[in-house]
Amino acid sequence: MSVPKDVVIISHRNPDGDAVGSSMGLSHYLQSLGHNTKVIAPSDYPDFLSWIPQIEQMLVYDADPELVKQAVEQAGLIFCLDFN
Repeated sequence: MSVPKDVVIISHRNPDGDAVGSSMGLSHYLQSLGHNTKVIAPSDYPDFLSWIPQIEQMLVYDADPELVKQAVEQAGLIFCLDFN
């Protein structure tokens, strides 16, 4: 197994089901490999997606920009998913 990394996964503003689903899916997979992940969205996700496991741990830039900046600065690897 590789050394665990701090990984950030970022999606687009006003994330829809594709953005949230792909981001959380990759996060769950990387966690199963022993990595530490943080999923970030620029703005909040729609309420109807609140059933997705661990979605409450998603960081939202508009809600806490300093925490998001810190997560990005500490990341050893960054994924950008579901952009135009």
